[in-house]
Amino acid sequence: MSCNEKISTFAPWTLSNSIMNLLNKTAFVLTIALALGACKKKDQSPGLGNNYSPPVKDLIMAHSWIASDVLLNDTSIWSMMQDCKKDDIYTFKNNSIVTVDEGSTKCNVSDSQSTDQFWKSLGDYSNKMIFYSDTVEILQATPNLRFRRTDGADKYEIRMVAKP
Repeated sequence: MSCNEKISTFAPWTLSNSIMNLLNKTAFVLTIALALGACKKKDQSPGLGNNYSPPVKDLIMAHSWIASDVLLNDTSIWSMMQDCKKDDIYTFKNNSIVTVDEGSTKCNVSDSQSTDQFWKSLGDYSNKMIFYSDTVEILQATPNLRFRRTDGADKYEIRMVAKP
C-alpha cells in the first residue's frame, strides 16, 4: 500500500482508545490555553512601549496641554508656583518644537505671548523624551500627560491635562 493510499484510508476511529484519549486531552489543553491567551488583559499603559496604542509622540502631539500639578519628591508644590505659570499652554509639534503660550496671565507684561522651546521623542514607543534640555521619563501619555525629571536625589513630576 502506498503512502497516499494509507493517508486516504486513515480514519480516526481506527486509533486505539489510549491514543484517542491522549489526542482529546491535548486538544482540550490547547483550546483552553488559546482561550486564556485571547482573554489576556492588554497592557493598559498607553503608548509606553506596547503594541496596543499609537506612538507616545503622537499621543503627546494630539493635544495642547496645561499643567495641573507639579510634584517634588511625591509632594505637590503647585501652591508655591506663580499663578502666571499655571495657565501656560504647551503645544508639542512634530518638528521638535514645543510652543509655550503664556495663557491669559503673563508673568511679565513685556514678555512675548508665546515662545518656542525644544522637545524630542527618543523613539516612537520610548518612554523618554528631551524637554527643553532635560531628558525626562514619560509616565503617562493619555488621557493626561505625566513626566518626571530627576535632578540628583530630587524627582520632579509634571502633570498636565489636555486643553479643552
